[in-house]
Amino acid sequence: MEGDDTTVAKGATSIYFSNIVILGMNTIYFIIIANLFSTVEIGIYAGIQLIIFGFSTLTNFSLPQIIPTNIMIPQAVTKLIPEFLGRNEKGKATRSFFIIILIALTIATILSLLLYFLAEPITQTLFKGEAKILWIQLLALDTWIFSMSQVFYGGLVGLKRIPRASLFLIISFAVKYILGASLAIAGQGLLGIMIAFVIGDIIFLMLTSISCLKPLWVNHEQVSPKFIMNYSLPLLVTSLIIFGVTQLDKIFAFMQLELSDLGIYNIAVTAATIGAFAPNAITTALVPSLSTLDATKKIDEFKELAKTYTRYVTLIATPMSFGIAALASGFVQLFGQQYLPGALPATILSVAIGLTAISAVYNSELLATSRTKSIMLVNLAGLVILGIGLAILTPLLDFVGVALSRSIMIVSIAILLAYVTHKRDLFVIDGKAYRDSVFAASVMGIILFLILNFISGYRSQIISLVFLIPVGMVIYLVILRILKTFQPADIEFIRKFLPKRAEGLVQIISKIVGIS
Repeated sequence: MEGDDTTVAKGATSIYFSNIVILGMNTIYFIIIANLFSTVEIGIYAGIQLIIFGFSTLTNFSLPQIIPTNIMIPQAVTKLIPEFLGRNEKGKATRSFFIIILIALTIATILSLLLYFLAEPITQTLFKGEAKILWIQLLALDTWIFSMSQVFYGGLVGLKRIPRASLFLIISFAVKYILGASLAIAGQGLLGIMIAFVIGDIIFLMLTSISCLKPLWVNHEQVSPKFIMNYSLPLLVTSLIIFGVTQLDKIFAFMQLELSDLGIYNIAVTAATIGAFAPNAITTALVPSLSTLDATKKIDEFKELAKTYTRYVTLIATPMSFGIAALASGFVQLFGQQYLPGALPATILSVAIGLTAISAVYNSELLATSRTKSIMLVNLAGLVILGIGLAILTPLLDFVGVALSRSIMIVSIAILLAYVTHKRDLFVIDGKAYRDSVFAASVMGIILFLILNFISGYRSQIISLVFLIPVGMVIYLVILRILKTFQPADIEFIRKFLPKRAEGLVQIISKIVGIS
């Protein structure tokens, strides 16, 4: 049987790869629509996404990531399925899954019907009359489809079939982006985007449901609904709090600033999100394996696995985030010169994400050990901090104040998660990897920032990204090699989850990082 570290590595790699592919498609797609739509229309688009994420959070009792991603899965699924399977209780895993489906179905239906029948007042109040009623009605349909598909996606994650789930995610977003961009170019505007959303999410629901239900279609064993709700209900409160944590800045901008400001800020968040892909992938893939180890009382293996991933999260996420921070002015201008004001918010957010990416592991530990109340309290504190920051800084600095408030909140939550895991005797960290990565990424970021600022003209800055990104990677790896950060165990870890035919690639990596 494959080791837990290898299982997580393959799962996290597939999620990370799917996020990178989706990012590439999303960048091209967003460049197209950002140059076709006004900043007001981009603001409406951001508002539509807020509603989708919010409804899916309520439906699935999902715990959103600090930076929003493409998945809003119910944590009860990723926790309970592997836990029961780890005890060879497949019938209970199946029963738990169907109870969760029923709960999600009920909530999603109620929320979508409310959205459909209240489409006109929503258009007038939230979107200031700029959105059309048909768009909101299509949004009601899509929120139901999207929310239900997340349950089945979560089922595949719980079954540790993450590569397959990631493939389905890529297919779904490819349909959304290709069809959406094509309809936008054809002059269908936001209506075309909404049609593409519905079609893409229907495909995702079909693929995930068929693939998930087949292995779980067995005789049920009795599981008390109360047992499910005891785990899930605290998540409902926590979900609402974390949704506030993840989206309050956008909601505040949505309600207090112009739609055009929300459009610019949304671009900044989109750029900063790139650095969060690695820790978000780790969180999704790590919880099932940690849950299995917790269920079988393998505490030493639990902590060792978590410590291993503090290392890999920081080595991957920190340089990506710091690189984005350094090159932010070039990245945001990919979407048009009008989004240049979003460069400073993107820089601020990216630095915060790079410094705190390691907290994804602590979040996973608390989820796997059913400490959802601790997560709730930590994020409630973060929400209060964010609210205070928004109230003080936004009137002074507009959406720069929004980004600064969010960054303070991200750092605060990371510190609190570290404290809570320490109190629960779960705190682990690869200190050398963290220190070396932050140092190397900082040096790299400063060099890239200085080079980019010597280049004049927005087109030249955009073109320079093609060269500066690999330059940054080389600088980062050279510094880590000088610091002797990499270890033989890192190469063995890579070798375990790559196919044997990739041994040549492993040898090349060994030489690059200085491991013989």
